[in-house]
Amino acid sequence: MGAFRVSEGRSRLLLLLVLACASTPAAAQTPERLRWELVTNGSSNLGGSEGGSGESPVPSLTGTDANFMFQLDAQPLLNYGARSAKLSHHLVFRTGITTVGRTVTAKTDVATSAVVETLVSQGATVTPTTTSGVSLTRQRAFTAGFEYSANRLAQAQQNGAFMEFGVVAKGHFDAFLDDQRFFEKSGLTYVKVNAPAGSDAGYYRVEAGFRFRLSQKEEVAMPVAGVMKGGNVDDLLLLEVLYERQESVQGLLPDIDTANRLVMRFLATPDLPDAMTMKNMRMLLGLEVNNDWRGKGTKDVRIFYGVNADLKSLFK
Repeated sequence: MGAFRVSEGRSRLLLLLVLACASTPAAAQTPERLRWELVTNGSSNLGGSEGGSGESPVPSLTGTDANFMFQLDAQPLLNYGARSAKLSHHLVFRTGITTVGRTVTAKTDVATSAVVETLVSQGATVTPTTTSGVSLTRQRAFTAGFEYSANRLAQAQQNGAFMEFGVVAKGHFDAFLDDQRFFEKSGLTYVKVNAPAGSDAGYYRVEAGFRFRLSQKEEVAMPVAGVMKGGNVDDLLLLEVLYERQESVQGLLPDIDTANRLVMRFLATPDLPDAMTMKNMRMLLGLEVNNDWRGKGTKDVRIFYGVNADLKSLFK
């Protein structure tokens, strides 16, 4: 009888130890506050309406470019003490290769233009012109910067997607990789002429404005020290309306400070189906409209398309 009681006591003790070991990881588990991402995308210019810069003999010399960016999004844990979270903050660091607007003075280079060669081969006579003009280009640059946003949350109630409405400030330093000299547009070659516009190698770029964000996946709150808290989930939709100061596009118009700009940017990053990827990857689709603050120049309209990869999940 005594032996049975001892055995029963040991069994209960063993069961308690097993339960304690099983529950310890869950209790120690905390929501992720960091999001590491590799953003790879292409951007294509859609043109735009001509404004005061329409008198220039050189059009906007922007085209299709490839970009890649490493991005770290740090967010303090959301506190669901009253069953819903009200505020959040994001601090984002990013670095990589991107395309940045740049003002150049250029002229047509008839001797190397494919469309001119075609016309001449067909018997046409082409009269060369040496008239130069100021133009907007997009050139590859190394960029490094940060972004900070403070947001009010809606529908953040421990589960399900939620929305953020807030203000955002960004600062970047762009260092151009080379001083591009030749540009192509509709079969014509344009050559940059020696002029002060666009001659420097690096510029600062700052933005500030408003943002709206819809989270990607359902929030799952976890208890941390007796308080329900949530992690940093991916974006699904992001809309920004920003004032931008970009010194590299100064001089596009003669009587206007074109470094002061208005930017409207929309990004959608839905999850790719599991059958298409081994890890967490998202499609990137977006649209950006960029123009000088007074709306007198040519609107720079671009679309984005690519893939965002969650680096943390790739190496798990």
